[in-house]
Amino acid sequence: MAKEYDETNTFKLFVQDVEEGSKKPNLTGEINIEGKVMRLAGWTKVSGKGTKWVSGVLSEKQDSPVQAAKVEAPF
Repeated sequence: MAKEYDETNTFKLFVQDVEEGSKKPNLTGEINIEGKVMRLAGWTKVSGKGTKWVSGVLSEKQDSPVQAAKVEAPF
């Protein structure tokens, strides 16, 4: 039996394969803040002095088009 973990106040980031110069994030994932799951997107950067750093955006998690299509119409 798999052990269950409390994922409250944790995050997961996955490296994405994006083309050089793309504006798409090269890190995506989700963050759980006090039980609310949100989308996390990040971009790796390099400063003028060569220091690596990450900038990011936190946004509401949205259903994928596939999930939205599975919802029944109310009529």
